[in-house]
Amino acid sequence: MTVNVNHVIRYLRESERGEAELIDDAELNLMLDPYRKTYPLPYKCSRERCNTTIAYWALHSTGARIEPGPERRQTGLVFPDLEWEQRFEEPIDWAMNGDGVISLETNPEVGSGWPLRWRFTCPRCNSQYVHTNKEMLRLFLHTLYARREKIRPGTIR
Repeated sequence: MTVNVNHVIRYLRESERGEAELIDDAELNLMLDPYRKTYPLPYKCSRERCNTTIAYWALHSTGARIEPGPERRQTGLVFPDLEWEQRFEEPIDWAMNGDGVISLETNPEVGSGWPLRWRFTCPRCNSQYVHTNKEMLRLFLHTLYARREKIRPGTIR
């Protein structure tokens, strides 16, 4: 059964569950299952005249979360496939280093912990974008809904 991507977006928007609870939300995960094999989408800088690829985003193979990665993997590799879940160091581990284009930012409301806030820094113009997992899911799904091939921050309201 394929669920319309717009229905999943609406579910996310209307959900009152916290970020950590959404990852294991059984109904949401069931709705996301048909989209898990979507090839990683490039996350692009939205600054005028830049358009640089900052990262690649894919749905996690089992949870309702986005797995950001610094590079797209080889053709034919289902990303993120269960057998390739360890394709990088765990994303949170390498993002904690903070020396790449993807890092974690502390949550001003609670210090560290949920909701995690991912910071993406453009390697060309140094523009920075900060998203929670819920925002990343919505951006990813809106991109699929609009049948675009790249994710750009600021494309949803």
